[in-house]
Amino acid sequence: MSIYLILLGPLGSGRGTQAKRLASRLNISSITTGDLLRDEIQRQTDLGKQLAMFLKKGDLVPDSMMTQLYTQHIKDQHLNQGFISDGFPRTFSQAQAYHDI
Repeated sequence: MSIYLILLGPLGSGRGTQAKRLASRLNISSITTGDLLRDEIQRQTDLGKQLAMFLKKGDLVPDSMMTQLYTQHIKDQHLNQGFISDGFPRTFSQAQAYHDI
C-alpha cells in the first residue's frame, strides 16, 4: 500500500514538524521543498545555480523549476511506498503538475 500526503499551511504552522512525525510513524519519506532547494544549490547543479539566482534576489522560484526539481527527486528516490509532501504544491499550476507526477 502506498501513502501520499500533502501538508498545507502557512509558514510556522508546524508542517515540517508534523511531516517528520508522520513519516516516521508511517515509515515513508518526507519531502520538504526547502531541503530540496538547499541540496540542489549546494550540489551546484545547473538547476541549483538557476535556483540560487532567484533566491538571492528574494524572488519566488518559477513553478516550472519547482516542478522539475520535485519530479526529479521523486524519480531519483524511487518513492513507490509513498511520501509526505511539505511545501509542494503551493500554486494551482504546481498542483496540476503534481497530479501528473
